[in-house]
Amino acid sequence: GGAGIVLNGGTPLSLTITTTGDEVRFNGAVTLGSIVGINTTGGDILFTNDSPIDSASGEHNDLTLNAGTGIVRFNEDLGATQALGKLTIAAASQIIFGEADSETSGSGTTGPVNLVNATSYVNLGSESVITNGIVLNGGSSTLTIQTTGDDLRFNGAVTLSSDVVLDTDNADGTDTEGGQI
Repeated sequence: GGAGIVLNGGTPLSLTITTTGDEVRFNGAVTLGSIVGINTTGGDILFTNDSPIDSASGEHNDLTLNAGTGIVRFNEDLGATQALGKLTIAAASQIIFGEADSETSGSGTTGPVNLVNATSYVNLGSESVITNGIVLNGGSSTLTIQTTGDDLRFNGAVTLSSDVVLDTDNADGTDTEGGQI
């Protein structure tokens, strides 16, 4: 395999992908080479089990998604190799981290999410309540959502489909000086 999908806006270091109600689907490793925004105005945003999302090496780039009335679905880890900066989902009818308890690698389908790693905040529902809820599923493992001292915000009902750890201070291994949940 190649380098996967590299999203890079160049100068001024931001990229926005916009559709008019169409689905955006990623089926390969995604590298954020700059700040990235995806707006679908009602279409789903899907990252398959073959689509881990990482910042470019040595960077911590922001990812902002707005699906409007669509669903945002993650089926692989975020920031496992290189942490994201901010993770913001402005609007969606539902957000799912892990659509299945297990995965078949290379199938481009569903799977669990075991890590969401950001150096800044994670804000799920920054513009509106996630009306059909937020699903957290690490399958047979634990799903860890962590920041380095910044807040975690879940603006909607949360369903735990596995064990979940929320950590707002992963920088030094202590529980002091962390962000709010």
